[in-house]
Amino acid sequence: MRSALRRGVPVYSEGFSPEAAEHWDVQSNGGAAQWIEEGEYHIQVKLPDFLVIARDDRGLEFDDFRLDVDLAHPQGSPRDESGVVFRYTGPDNFYLATIDGRGALTLRRRFNGVWQKLATDVRWVEVDPGTERVHLTVIADHERLLFGVQGSKVLEETDSCLTRGQVGLYAAGDDLPDFHASFDNLEVWPLGQ
Repeated sequence: MRSALRRGVPVYSEGFSPEAAEHWDVQSNGGAAQWIEEGEYHIQVKLPDFLVIARDDRGLEFDDFRLDVDLAHPQGSPRDESGVVFRYTGPDNFYLATIDGRGALTLRRRFNGVWQKLATDVRWVEVDPGTERVHLTVIADHERLLFGVQGSKVLEETDSCLTRGQVGLYAAGDDLPDFHASFDNLEVWPLGQ
């Protein structure tokens, strides 16, 4: 799955150099801290049951695409999770693909402010997300949504509620404070290129 549908040049690529702070949130408040360091984007969730969505503030939107990102969450409880948002059109409308501290993938949709789990607890080859980087791939092809972990396809779903929007990063702490996730090598490729 690593090379499938990935030819030419990505339409969006973020390696999180220091210049990325011009268009990605870099801030700290009571609930979370976000920063760029050594070519990675970091999110620290300081409060239990708190979530953070970070996006490039230039408002770039995509419809059919392939997204690749490397993520790690070296600290936290098994239920803490990090991942990506896609087809984001606002805080009430987006898809969310996450990996938790147990190594399970979950796909959710938030549509008109209502959450729905489309797939949960999807397992793949053994990876310790607490110590290893996880390569996550999302392919959004019209209503067809495919997901890969470490280069292997692990899930395919169909959903047509959201067809276009922004992409971004996500982290959520569960019942313990101070969950930390990091992200690198975020790329978006158009389908059919």
